[in-house]
Amino acid sequence: MVLGYWYWYWWYWYWVVLVLGGIGYWVVLVSVLVLVLVLGGIGIGIGIGIGIG
Repeated sequence: MVLGYWYWYWWYWYWVVLVLGGIGYWVVLVSVLVLVLVLGGIGIGIGIGIGIG
């Protein structure tokens, strides 16, 4: 009974943290992806520019 209680207790907090932390996680993930795409795009643009030039 006690084990069952602890199981649901941790399961509940796991999802609370996952959802709340998940929002921050996705914001960070999307920001990093956008940054990588922008920097990558600039790098590719410069690379193509130098290649053509």
